[in-house]
Amino acid sequence: MADLQEIMAWKAKADSDFTAARDLLKIKSSSTDAICFHCQQAVEKYLKAMLIFHGMEFPRTHDLSVLAEMLSAKQREIIEFREKFSMLTFYAVDVRYPDDEPIPSSNEAKQAFKCAKTIKNIFNKTIKAKKDI
Repeated sequence: MADLQEIMAWKAKADSDFTAARDLLKIKSSSTDAICFHCQQAVEKYLKAMLIFHGMEFPRTHDLSVLAEMLSAKQREIIEFREKFSMLTFYAVDVRYPDDEPIPSSNEAKQAFKCAKTIKNIFNKTIKAKKDI
């Protein structure tokens, strides 16, 4: 049986990142790199919460593709986001440091948020659909 308390702890952290991204997106002058970072963090934490829900252990990683691959046997809809997960993984670390990498555009930030919102919805649907936790 999945540990509901642990799942809800991951969800709370994911929701916090999701809210930060949403609120920053509303500010026209906000940092798109911060929005994208919080979107990546939210998705990472929702995926980890779903892995815990399914009784699966996961490695310590920011790579969303790795987490999604692990989860794909239990939640096939996650695989649809494989391309987006590659982009979001970049925002976990690389975008946080000065480099030659360009700052994400506002459109990229909106796409990252859209992905985070979809994964949040999948997480919520997964938790509501299962009565065994």
